[in-house]
Amino acid sequence: GITIASPLNYSTTNCGADAVVTAAAGGTTLALDHATVPALSGSTPGTCTVTIDVTSTTSGNLVNTIPAGELTANGNGGSVTSSSPASATLNVTKILPPSVSKSFNPTTMWAGATSLLTINIANTDTANSLTLVSLTDTLPTNVVIAATPALTQSNCGSATITSTAGSDAIIISNGTIAKSTTCTITLRVTSTKQGTYVNTIPAGALSTKQGVTNSIAQATLAVQSLNFTKAFSPTSIAAGETSKVTITLQNPTGFDYTGAHLVDNLPTGMLLSTTTAPVTTCTNGSVTYDNVSTPNTITLSNATIPHATTIGTPSTCTLVFYVTTSPTFGSSSSATTSLTNSIASGTLTTDQGVTNPATVSASLSIANGLGGAKSM
Repeated sequence: GITIASPLNYSTTNCGADAVVTAAAGGTTLALDHATVPALSGSTPGTCTVTIDVTSTTSGNLVNTIPAGELTANGNGGSVTSSSPASATLNVTKILPPSVSKSFNPTTMWAGATSLLTINIANTDTANSLTLVSLTDTLPTNVVIAATPALTQSNCGSATITSTAGSDAIIISNGTIAKSTTCTITLRVTSTKQGTYVNTIPAGALSTKQGVTNSIAQATLAVQSLNFTKAFSPTSIAAGETSKVTITLQNPTGFDYTGAHLVDNLPTGMLLSTTTAPVTTCTNGSVTYDNVSTPNTITLSNATIPHATTIGTPSTCTLVFYVTTSPTFGSSSSATTSLTNSIASGTLTTDQGVTNPATVSASLSIANGLGGAKSM
């Protein structure tokens, strides 16, 4: 249960200039050779002392014994050896394992923008500090440390933290975390490629002088390089009235998206109103519609979504059209009916092969238009 500590740290006292100590960090054997033990001085025996740092992850009273005969020496015209064993007891108190967690803020960002990564290392032990704390967090492919990392640390002692802009690793070394304290590290990361990225710190990645380590920690970052929003105005109408629909296409990258194509299938009961013609502000875009078939559809074709002036802050263009319902739309069992218009992920396509990563939805509330009659 007892092993030689890392880093290796030993010394000798009064053992002579030729004394050789053999030991390896993590090993269980300490050897002393070619030592010279001073002679008796008066009534005081001569002593040679070897000290070395040891550690253990096993709690309890651990007994280390040097058996009889293990110590041998030559002197006074002959050889001598130890006639009895020597023992010492090390009491090891159990140290609770630390807790590691991490998070991104925001959890969804535009390509080229940044998200704040937070790593928390909590010392859950109420009696002991953690020392020589080391941890490497390797970011997922396509996620790197931002050009301005804005690194901060608190309650980590004299930890050295390496976080090079453009690299994919945060390296923490030589930290000290006091009992019942959390070491917190924050820095900014970025990505230019759309995707959902899971950042994992594996179980056992954290090392400490005390030998305790972590369980798995994970956080997810979603990166969007193209998306759109959809909104009704107003969000509530009476049956037969109209509402304006605005679809806003968003591009956070440094290049235009060309050939953008989007089809919006309206939900059953929602009708295209052509009193005001559909329009788009997207360069080269054309708008067609079908208000005869069920469902009614509107299509944006060959549009160019402009590049961002500032990477990570989207430039936009829009598609605007109007919807309505029949004057008698509604349900006899409810005063209002909600119609949700959803456009699935992958519906918006571009020449560059980039598409919308998630379903986009908006809802319109319609006041019941059903009439009634009575007779005497």
